[in-house]
Amino acid sequence: MSNLLLPSSTLEQKQPIYKVESNCLISKNGDVTVGYEMTLPEVFTIASSDYDTYHAAWVKALALLPINSVVHKQDWYVQTPFQSTKKEKGTMLSRSYDKHFAKRPFLDHKCYLYITKTPS
Repeated sequence: MSNLLLPSSTLEQKQPIYKVESNCLISKNGDVTVGYEMTLPEVFTIASSDYDTYHAAWVKALALLPINSVVHKQDWYVQTPFQSTKKEKGTMLSRSYDKHFAKRPFLDHKCYLYITKTPS
């Protein structure tokens, strides 16, 4: 085995990010990415016809994107404790609700959508 060391490289040389400009992420390859945070309805809270409407809107939006576009949807689920609203003059039912769920863990959901336009 050789005692030669491999040439070192810095983190900046390995990162594909060139810079952030006008709220867009620009890579060293010329890709331009825009990110959005989306608020989606909770599961099982909308009617089945609304699911069809949401699906049709997604299909229409994706069809409008130009060629060489990449869409990345990212869902984050984080377990956090329930924080009550602390209403001082709430009803007995709302106070009992806050007391029952106080500090119990639940899954908090965040959804992000990234659209990337790659050079042709």
